[in-house]
Amino acid sequence: MDPLTILASIKAANEGIKQSIALGRDIMDTAKQLSDIMQGVADLTKLTVDPPKGFGSSGSAEEIALKAFQAKKEAEEIFTAYKNNVIAEHGINEWERLQRQIIDTRKRLKAEALAAAQRKAEDQFLATVIGVCLIAIATTI
Repeated sequence: MDPLTILASIKAANEGIKQSIALGRDIMDTAKQLSDIMQGVADLTKLTVDPPKGFGSSGSAEEIALKAFQAKKEAEEIFTAYKNNVIAEHGINEWERLQRQIIDTRKRLKAEALAAAQRKAEDQFLATVIGVCLIAIATTI
């Protein structure tokens, strides 16, 4: 994805947070927008480190990396402002608790995806065994 597109999604999430706060909602109720911002920063970090190569990329690797770097810096500023707001309203302990929850949720989602992939592989193996048995039965008859 293009760094400017990622930055636009981060800015949209930031505007959503600002609107929620303006409407009097608690800053902690903006988890979806925070998640979008954090994912965007992670995506921009990946683009900065390893810019896309080949047919789909526009510009040189250096240009893409520079755009990603600039967008990442702007996204980090947005994230830092959000972090500072959470700390100002709820304290550092709440921010750390939120970070632990994010890490725990990522681990849980990764484990669930791994378990789902394993179940799928087991189901495919079972289907293969049943198919082979049916073919063997059909050929014997």
